[in-house]
Amino acid sequence: LEPGVTVFLLLEGYVACAVDGVTLEIGADEDMNGFCGLVWSRAEPMRVERQLRRGRHVSKVTITLAPEWFAALGLDLPESLARFRARRSAQIHWRPSERAIRNARDILRPIETAPLLRRIAVQRRALEIVEDAFGAFEADEAADAAAGAAGRAAEARAYLDATLDRDEPLGQVARSLGMSVTALQDCFRASFGMTVGEYRRRQRLIRANVALRDEGVSVARAAAEAGYSSPANFATAFGREF
Repeated sequence: LEPGVTVFLLLEGYVACAVDGVTLEIGADEDMNGFCGLVWSRAEPMRVERQLRRGRHVSKVTITLAPEWFAALGLDLPESLARFRARRSAQIHWRPSERAIRNARDILRPIETAPLLRRIAVQRRALEIVEDAFGAFEADEAADAAAGAAGRAAEARAYLDATLDRDEPLGQVARSLGMSVTALQDCFRASFGMTVGEYRRRQRLIRANVALRDEGVSVARAAAEAGYSSPANFATAFGREF
C-alpha cells in the first residue's frame, strides 16, 4: 500500500488487516465500543494482508488521500495532523457524525444520474467525510492545549502559594514560570476564574482569617501579614471576602 492517509468509515461489519505483522482493526459494533471510523496514515509503502471473517457482511467507505493531495492544498496543517502524517504508521479512531454516516450511505447507494454528476456528488460527500474525520485532530489539539494551560495554571498556583510572603511583581512571577504576563493571566483566569493578583490577595486574606481566629493576633498584625498598610483597608477587604 502506497504512502498516504486513508479514512475508513464502517456502516456495518468488521474489518481487520495485518500491517507489517501488526493488526489494524475497525468495527461498527459494540465490540469496538461503538467506534466505526478510523484514520490511518502511512509515511512509506507498507505490506498489508486483509483478515476476513466468514459469513459477515461489511458495508464501508474507504477514502485514500495521497501525499500529492495534501501538497496541492498549499495550506499549513494543524500541528497534531502534521505530526500524525510524519509518523511511519499511525492510526486514530473517531466517531463519525450523523452527516458523515449519511454521506457514506449516499456514496454506497446507486443513483441514476450522469456519470459526471455522480462523480461530483461522490467527491463532495467524500470530502465532507474527510472533514469530519480530520475534526478529530482539532479536538485532540484543543484538548492538549486545554490540558497544557491547566497544567501551567496549577504550576503558577503552587508557585504563588510558596511565595505568598514575597511581594513579587507580576512580571517577575511570569518570568519565574517561563511565561509572558498575558499567558500567565489568561491560563490562570481560565482555570481559576480570577487573576493572579486576586488569587494572591484572597490567599493572604484567608491566612489572615486563620491567624485572627486561631492564633489571636491583632488586626494590625493580620493586616500587615496580608500586605495591607492600612488596617481600615484591610477591614474593608476582609469584610468583602468573609
